[in-house]
Amino acid sequence: MFSRGRHPPLQSGLSGAPEYFGHWAFRRNQLEVQGTREQVSLGPLSGYAVLYRLSLPHISQPNEPPAVMVGSVIVVYLKDGCIEFETYISAKPGADGNDWLPLDSLLSGMMIKKSPSAEAEIPARH
Repeated sequence: MFSRGRHPPLQSGLSGAPEYFGHWAFRRNQLEVQGTREQVSLGPLSGYAVLYRLSLPHISQPNEPPAVMVGSVIVVYLKDGCIEFETYISAKPGADGNDWLPLDSLLSGMMIKKSPSAEAEIPARH
């Protein structure tokens, strides 16, 4: 993913090095920052998200002009004092223009539950 603490995460474009999201590598000319969201939160975690528009060459059929696939990638970085959460969401551009919808759906569908820590006493097995 992206290096923790860099904001926005697409910094490698300055050097021409690829940007990595999971196992995907993108070149500078394939990603464009469309927007950022500050103060993204999920339970005790808070951070930011960056929305990228990506353009990828697509192999066209014979006798067709070259094609380009266009989509969105939302990169999310959240943390608190103990936990860091990084993920990316890839999606087609929203028909209604709301490319943030996948992030909103993810955040509304997730819950963080606090459990006893490793310091808690573990019951003996019999």
